[in-house]
Amino acid sequence: MASALGKARAGGRACRPTADHDDIARSVSDGCWLCGGRHSISARTRTPHARGDSTILDRALYSHCRLAREWRQWLCNNRRVTPIARPPTTPNAPTNASASPRASELATRQLGPAARSWRPALALRLSAVLHAGGAITAIAEPESWPLVVSALAANHALFVGASLSPRSRLLGENIVRLPEGAARRGDVALTFDDGPDPDVTPRVLQLLDTHGAKASFFCIGERAAAFPELVRDIARRGHSVENHSERHSTRFGWYGAGALRRELEGAQAIIAGITGRAPAFFRAPFGTRNPLLDLVLARCGLRLVSWTRRGYDTVDTSATRVLHRLLKGLAAGDVLLLHDGVSARARRGAPTVLAVLPELLDRLSAHGLKSVSLAVACGERSAD
Repeated sequence: MASALGKARAGGRACRPTADHDDIARSVSDGCWLCGGRHSISARTRTPHARGDSTILDRALYSHCRLAREWRQWLCNNRRVTPIARPPTTPNAPTNASASPRASELATRQLGPAARSWRPALALRLSAVLHAGGAITAIAEPESWPLVVSALAANHALFVGASLSPRSRLLGENIVRLPEGAARRGDVALTFDDGPDPDVTPRVLQLLDTHGAKASFFCIGERAAAFPELVRDIARRGHSVENHSERHSTRFGWYGAGALRRELEGAQAIIAGITGRAPAFFRAPFGTRNPLLDLVLARCGLRLVSWTRRGYDTVDTSATRVLHRLLKGLAAGDVLLLHDGVSARARRGAPTVLAVLPELLDRLSAHGLKSVSLAVACGERSAD
């Protein structure tokens, strides 16, 4: 390795691949520290950079400290390491060539959406440049450290604000409206969070059936496991069941990559086991997140969804005020947020969502709008 590096530096040419690079490639192939899955690596990945520095860099990045592992994942992504969507077959394992299309479809549904490649959002890339530039500036001109610290503090404050802003797209993709095609069709998406609830959810389903409307239910994994028949009923009626984390923790926005992955994958496994179809969309508990979530979503094949407008039916017992918030500026393509899990209750004990929903559905119909599930609106599933 040392001789190859020396030749590269002396001649300014690309060094030849060495055994070190093969070892690095194999270690990446053996499994990803984040998703635990195997990866395919192109021949280009095995080739070191022109100055031969990648060998030293890779050795440093493959050390056991947490920071190195996170940078290793960044390096892995920027080398276009593509996650394999399906687990590899065992060599010489018998295959069933006559498997029915129906069985193949069910297997695909249970595995869930394939992981997709991840590219950091522009803000994250600029932040990395700012940190690197700040470090270089502070070393080269020590007297400039107050300016560097101020710039980095402003950068982190910006990210904290984005993390606490549910509709922000600064940290990555975030669906706040339906695609243009769905808007042209006059579609809107009704979404319900925090369920299922054995008292409220069945009545919400009945109201939706009465009006011929479809919706998306962002279910908490633990609650889905507690009321599996209710989740099956949601799916049987043509609504989509989506991911709202496994436990709905108040600390969700502060989780590291490993904890985020466990929350998402736990809910995916529970819901897929009940309905036979893994969710394609995710909504963060309380709408809070951090810069690591976008990477974990890509590894799980999920897309983040927030909303266009919300009614605050979890805290407001006035159906009139909740309805006004949802209808003000209503347009085709909107994503509306209500709750079937923790809806506020009036003095008589009636959940606010049950008082709002009939009038809301009537208003949608009067405006020529149709409520569809996110899966249908975004092309993940055809309309029944």
